[in-house]
Amino acid sequence: MTFLDVATLFAIVIGPVIGVFTARLLDGWREKKDRRWNIFVTLMRTRNIRLCAEHVGALNLVEVEFADKKGVISAWKNYRKELSPSNDDGVGARRNNTFTKLLDEMAKVMGIKIEQLDILEGNYIPQGWQDQEDQNSFIRSQMIKVLQGQGAVPISVIPNVFNQSLFPPAPTSQDDED
Repeated sequence: MTFLDVATLFAIVIGPVIGVFTARLLDGWREKKDRRWNIFVTLMRTRNIRLCAEHVGALNLVEVEFADKKGVISAWKNYRKELSPSNDDGVGARRNNTFTKLLDEMAKVMGIKIEQLDILEGNYIPQGWQDQEDQNSFIRSQMIKVLQGQGAVPISVIPNVFNQSLFPPAPTSQDDED
């Protein structure tokens, strides 16, 4: 058996193994990059609707998918501290700043060049969504007060404004005598 025969045999046996191994490594790398990308895109898309389930779900995956990126994890931990219910003083601006830093760190990992100011101010949310969220929050808070006995539902009697043909008056006892 010559060197060429051994090299050929080696190439026939080992070549496909190396090829499959390399393909698996590349697939794993690509899948991880896709998962990171999906988290980043979700957080960017929902950055002004932070109560959205998608947003919260993506935030909860940051620790898993970016575990090897110290800058992202550090920014995530800082942001998570701002989300703490005990941290309510001056929460708005500081929370926005730490969230922006988290997205900035993620963008660096993803190879995206974006200014922090664009992250902070570059999102669109329809005014109707914001109004609806504000109204829902108000209704919930008032309903909680009522259910806790700390508030009441005001009730007043108003004249019948409905069309009589749609809602005829209820029969009285005199109608039964006729």
